[in-house]
Order: sequence, then C-alpha cells, then structure tokens
Amino acid sequence: MAPSVGNDRLCPWVDRAFWRHQPWMDHPENPRRLDTIVSALSRERLEPQPLGEDELPHRPEELPHLVHEASHVRRVFEAARRAPSLLDGDTYVSRGSLEAALRALAYSHALAVRAAEGRGCGFEFLLARPPGHHAGSRGAAMGAPSLGFCLFNNVALAARELLERLGGRVLVIDFDVHHGNGTQEIFYHDPRVVHVDLHQDPSTLYPGTGWPWDRGEGPGRGYSLNLVLPMGTGDDVFADAVKAGLEWGLEAAGGAPSGILVSAGFDAYVDDGLAGLRVTAEGFWRAGRMLAEASRRLGVPLLVFLEGGYTRGLERGARGFVRGILGRPQDIDKPTSSSRRVWERYREWKATALSPRV
Repeated sequence: MAPSVGNDRLCPWVDRAFWRHQPWMDHPENPRRLDTIVSALSRERLEPQPLGEDELPHRPEELPHLVHEASHVRRVFEAARRAPSLLDGDTYVSRGSLEAALRALAYSHALAVRAAEGRGCGFEFLLARPPGHHAGSRGAAMGAPSLGFCLFNNVALAARELLERLGGRVLVIDFDVHHGNGTQEIFYHDPRVVHVDLHQDPSTLYPGTGWPWDRGEGPGRGYSLNLVLPMGTGDDVFADAVKAGLEWGLEAAGGAPSGILVSAGFDAYVDDGLAGLRVTAEGFWRAGRMLAEASRRLGVPLLVFLEGGYTRGLERGARGFVRGILGRPQDIDKPTSSSRRVWERYREWKATALSPRV
C-alpha cells in the first residue's frame, strides 16, 4: 500500500519544455493552453513550478518503451527528426515536441516515485503538454482515426511506476470529454489497473470508443468502466457520474488503491469549443471535492494529469476543480441542470455499465 498522505497541499508542476511543443498552423492544442491554466491557477494562489533535475530520470528516452511498443516509439522519434511533420491529420510534431513529450513522461515518472516514497504533496497536478490519454500501446488506439493530439501516455506511465513500487491496484479516473482510448487499451487486459472513464456519447465525438459494455478482456475483465454522458449533460449528471465512477472504482480496486490517478480534461466545460456538454466550474468543483475526500479518507496520493481543455474550461473549470480539492467555495459559475431526456439516457447507459462485473 501507499505511504499515508499527511498533507493537504496541492502542488502544480510545469516545465519550460512543455511550451516548446508548438504547431505551425492554427491548432487547438497549442502553448496558449499553458498560459491560460497557469494564469487561472495563479488566481487561486497556486504557482506552478518545475521539478528539480535531481528528481527526474536520467535517461528519459527509455521511458516511452515502458508503456508503448517499439513501433510507436520509433515512429514518434522519426517524426521528430523530420520536424515539423504530422503523425496524422490531428497530431503534429514540431522541433520541440519530442523534448516536451519526454519531459512530460519524466515528470509523470517522478511524481509516481515521490508518491510511492511518501515524499510528495497530498495532491499533485502535472500541467503537461502534449496530452497523453489517446496514445495506446501501438499509437492510435481501438480503431481511432488518429492520436488525437497525443504522443505518449503520461498517466499510463505513472500507473506502471506506482504498481512497480507499491503493488496492489491503481485507480485511474478520466473525465476528459473524449474517451481515454489509449489508456483503456494499454490496461484492458490488466486487473491491476482499474480504469474509469466519463466521456461524451461516442457516437457524437472522437474517438468513437468507450461504450458501457466495454469492460476489459481476459484477466482485466470487469476492471474497465465507461460512463457515457449524453449531449447536453450539465453539472448534475456530470457529478453523478463522477460519484458513481469513483465508488465503483474504489470497490473494484479492493477498497484502497495504491493511488488515485486522474486524467483531467476540462473540455466538457460549456462552450469550451470541441464538444457538446454543459459542465461549469460547479461540476469540476464537485469532482475535485469527491476525489480529494477519497484521497484523504484512504490516505493515498492523488496525482492529476492535464489532458484536454482549450479555452473557457482551462480558465474556469480548472479553477473550480482545484477549489474543490482544497475545500474552497465555488462561486465562479452558476450550476447547469440537465434535461429529463438527458437524465433518462444517462441512466440507461449507467445501468448497463454498472451491471455486475463478470
């Protein structure tokens, strides 16, 4: 089991290299995202800092091989040598992208080590770019048409490192508006990683995966949970899904996982730009509060990894989320409510997803 977590500090981490992943065309995944979320957290008196070099692995180029097959790693490295270049229609590689992606993995590894050794903050928040949850073992995952802006899977590496050092089971919760198909694929046969994913209806949004009947395979059967959110979902349905997913995930992990890892996308925020949900700072505040309460109650670390969120989600949703973690009031937004039709459809999908794990 993880060492007991003894403080309520939230430590946000960022590295200069994360700004060097730069598109040469108009693209939603760009360095302004970091400017936006750093400014938002500063308003909450949280100043993102870099980790010390002595905490980072000395050979970061070896890290991708811990979660990805050699063919995908080779493809990214080759694209970097040709940079600027495209891996697919969504995913670019600039001259600084490989450094940024390797530093993101190095930070993910370091935060897992800190947590395992009981040296970290109670709550860690890695503001990494590029994001990672669409990157599967061989690249684009589960038949997705692209890597969806991702190069390497940060949360998967952290989960692997926690398992290596602590054993037991790790709980990964992903509330990005898009399904974390890469993370699901990597751990789909692994009963040591409980993967809970909340995302917009896959029939309406990239990557088109993550249905309620997708529950894992082989030894991993019953350790994946997909909670589908209908278009128009507001704060009430979103919070219900976080609560249901967290309760299910903790039970599947045997009551007390070695750590709770969060793929935190803020693109479910109303009018963030790439999706059709109506979550506000209220919904993310509730999510942060529930996750922090579970971490405190169980004495396990909470490690948060930035995924999506492109405009207002980073400005307001991220602020609501950290306020929830820290127990501060939410007075940023007025909550949104879901229609009866949204509730009905959500409950149908939820019932299917939560049917007995067999």
